[in-house]
Amino acid sequence: YLPDQVRDELVLKALEESPKFLNAFMSDVKEHIEDVFDLKTMVVTKLVENKWLLNKVFQDCGDKELKFVANSGFYFGFLFGLIQMVGWYFYDGGWLLPACGFVVGYLTNWIALKIIFEPIDPTPIFCGLCGPKFQGLFLTRQDAVSEIFGAINAQEVLNTPALWEAILMGPRKKNFLDLLRAHDIIFTENLAGGMKPLVIATLGADKFKKMKEDIAVKTMEQLPSIIHHSYEYTDEAL
Repeated sequence: YLPDQVRDELVLKALEESPKFLNAFMSDVKEHIEDVFDLKTMVVTKLVENKWLLNKVFQDCGDKELKFVANSGFYFGFLFGLIQMVGWYFYDGGWLLPACGFVVGYLTNWIALKIIFEPIDPTPIFCGLCGPKFQGLFLTRQDAVSEIFGAINAQEVLNTPALWEAILMGPRKKNFLDLLRAHDIIFTENLAGGMKPLVIATLGADKFKKMKEDIAVKTMEQLPSIIHHSYEYTDEAL
C-alpha cells in the first residue's frame, strides 16, 4: 500500500532503530529476568531429562572422595577384621560372624564419611590454636571442586542454547512474549517517526494498528528460528 520511496525510507529507518530496539529490549529483559526466566525449573528439568548429567556432577566433583571410600573399605575392613579374628579366637559363636560383618560394614562407611565431610572448618589436631590443622577431605578441595562444578554447569546445564530454550519454551514464556510485543509496538511507532501521519493517511488508523500487531506476531513467531545468531554474543556476555 505504501509508495516505493516511503518503503525505502522505512527500511533505512528500521536499520537505524534496530540497535536501539535491541538495547532497550534486552535491558528490560535483564531488569525483569525473574519474570521471564525460571532458573529452578530449567535446571531441574535438564537434570531429570539427562540423569547421566547428575551422575557426572557427583563423579567428577567427588572423584577423589569416591576413591577414598573404596580404598578405606579395604584398610578399615582389614583393621576391624583383625579385631574380629581375635574375638573369634576366644569365642566362636555362630552369631558372631554376621554381627561383626554388619558392624564392620557400618563403621567403615561411617568413618570414611566423617573423614570426608568433617570437621567443616580447619580444626587444630592438638589443643590450642597453633600446630597442624585438619579439615574434611572434600572441604579442603573447595576451590578445585568449585571449578569443576562451575565448568559442568556452564557447559552442560547453563549454556546459551539451554537458557534461550527455557525462556522461549518455559513456564514464563508468556511474560517474555508480552515484553517482546510491547517493545515491537514501540519499535513500529518509532519506525514511522515523522512519516506516521503519512502512513496513517495511506493505510488508515485501523490498518496501521493491525500492522503493528502483525509485526509483533511475526517477530515472536520467527524468533525461535533466528535466536541462534545471538549465541556467540550471549556466550561472550555470560
